[in-house]
Amino acid sequence: MRNLPDDDASARAAGAQLGAELAALRHRHRLSGQELASRTRMSQSKISRIETGTVTPSPDDVEAIVRALDEPETVVSQFRQAAERLVSGADPVIDPTPYIGRFQPQYLEHESAAQVVRFFQPTLVPGLLQTSEYAQAIILRFCELFDIDYLAEGAQAVALRMERQRILYDERRTFYFVLLESVLAYPVAAPAAMIAQIDRIRDLADSRPNITIALVPNGTELVVPPSSSIEILDENRALTEAILSVVSHKKPETVRVLLRIFAELESKATTDINPILDRHRRVYIDQILSKQR
Repeated sequence: MRNLPDDDASARAAGAQLGAELAALRHRHRLSGQELASRTRMSQSKISRIETGTVTPSPDDVEAIVRALDEPETVVSQFRQAAERLVSGADPVIDPTPYIGRFQPQYLEHESAAQVVRFFQPTLVPGLLQTSEYAQAIILRFCELFDIDYLAEGAQAVALRMERQRILYDERRTFYFVLLESVLAYPVAAPAAMIAQIDRIRDLADSRPNITIALVPNGTELVVPPSSSIEILDENRALTEAILSVVSHKKPETVRVLLRIFAELESKATTDINPILDRHRRVYIDQILSKQR
């Protein structure tokens, strides 16, 4: 392993993130640092330095740690690739499979450190705005997709997602959410749960002075294709999310581009969201009534 250069703040942050993910994996297996050191034939101090991001672990070290935790080959490969990207200086790819909610603690940490959070979401209601029923419906679907026991892992992921939302009530922080209107039409959960989710969005927009929620109406022409979600934390870190992966961006030029993309999408959105919310709420009410006839 090599020590990180003192002036390489981006690399230090990436190393700390990888170390935190390894530590979280160890804690998930209820293993002490000494026990892991024994399994890997590394010293306990070396394990500690890796987990705290003091040093950059080699891909071989990371692979040895993950294998010692009896993780499947897919997880071993994911962590080794992350270590290889860290050593090469590329932005780390965070892959959440096969453990649902595995990186919720990292989201919580990043969001808690930010004063201004900007979030664009083209497909789902953002986690910070979700009701527990909506979050449960999403996570349950992924549990079914990956053959994961919801009671063992999914329920904890829902709880962590709800814990993240406590930051919304800190008025020292500012949040800007931009969603496509089509997010409201996607029936993630039962009609009653979708109505509750719409009401939650309305309540946060109306009652929290530090939260701005804007919707891009259906049919709006967009210069930038809305291909993935974007979360920008202050102006020095961003996360982009696809179906099975999250990419962390810390390079200033990349974050600047994502800020411009967010500004373009925000310019097409309206904060006069009540008429749009009312329209979709009515659709779900009609669905409930039609089933009662």
